[in-house]
Amino acid sequence: MLAGNCSRPGPISTGARHGGWTMADGSRAACRNDTAPSALGEPQPTPPEMTGRSATILLVDDHELFRSVTAELLERIGYQVIAVAHPATALDLLATEPDIDLLLTDLVMPGPMDGLALIEAARSLRPSLKVLLATGHADANATTPRRLTKPFRQNDLARMVRDVLAG
Repeated sequence: MLAGNCSRPGPISTGARHGGWTMADGSRAACRNDTAPSALGEPQPTPPEMTGRSATILLVDDHELFRSVTAELLERIGYQVIAVAHPATALDLLATEPDIDLLLTDLVMPGPMDGLALIEAARSLRPSLKVLLATGHADANATTPRRLTKPFRQNDLARMVRDVLAG
């Protein structure tokens, strides 16, 4: 449920519509239904205001499709991305990789640690770490760090990441 146009080329065997978005099975594509891609698979030009600075983002999402599409969108903007599926892996990286500038995590993940618990554990390792929580749940705790509501567009992602990094 992320978007620019279509994120990846490939055959689409079946698809499911979710509130204006198409999730495709048999490929790694997520397309906004009201946006026709000009050339499937070719990166769209990135407006200058969406260009990322040299920052490294640790992206944590258990859903492979969202993780890969979000990573691709961030890379197109100009960020370095380390994408992982599990909070424990993210904590290991935060303990060993000093160049991570931002933790971008999903809220709901299976297992003993959700996104809020991950943020708390990450901040115990690195108190000044910048964090951004991505969620499709409207009832997410209002006292959480900055939130990015799913689904989102590339320009919304770019703006929010830029603002969090600047703050």
